[in-house]
Amino acid sequence: MKKIFFLLLLALVFTSCGASKKVEKKPSWIQDKVVVGDNSKVSAVGVSSSMGNEGRSWEMAEKDALRKISLVIQVYQDSFQQSFMNVTNTTLQQRIFQMSSSVSSAHLSSLKTIKQWKDSKKDNYYVLVEADLGAIKKGVAKKIEQEIEPEEQQNAIEALEKRSEDAHARLKEKMKDLKWE
Repeated sequence: MKKIFFLLLLALVFTSCGASKKVEKKPSWIQDKVVVGDNSKVSAVGVSSSMGNEGRSWEMAEKDALRKISLVIQVYQDSFQQSFMNVTNTTLQQRIFQMSSSVSSAHLSSLKTIKQWKDSKKDNYYVLVEADLGAIKKGVAKKIEQEIEPEEQQNAIEALEKRSEDAHARLKEKMKDLKWE
């Protein structure tokens, strides 16, 4: 009887030790540095090694992600500007581009971290930040309604739609050539 009790106790100890050992699984989202989706969402992963202070390490990883998102938005703005170059009504187009630049800057300052993960083995910190290029387009459309004369608003909205599609396509193409390190 003592042997059975001892074996049960031993089995219980081994299973509890095995259950308490947590296996850290790497999330799939940390694999991609930057992703430009078809739905106008752009996400970036920032990475930082340990800075000796956990708060500082998270902050540095977030800054790395924001730097990548900033680069994506800059490429988007450049693509947006290129799509306006061959348009005849340059005054209206230039005003739309200027609105887009200011809305992009405002959008960039309001980005938030979506996910975080710490690799305890390597002591690396990962942060996922997401931007919505569609929100930039909506912000420009709202500015068009506020600042463009009513008789030109429809043309401005149509130009915005066309230029946004062109810029998104150019952005996806240019993203292949960007270096992230």
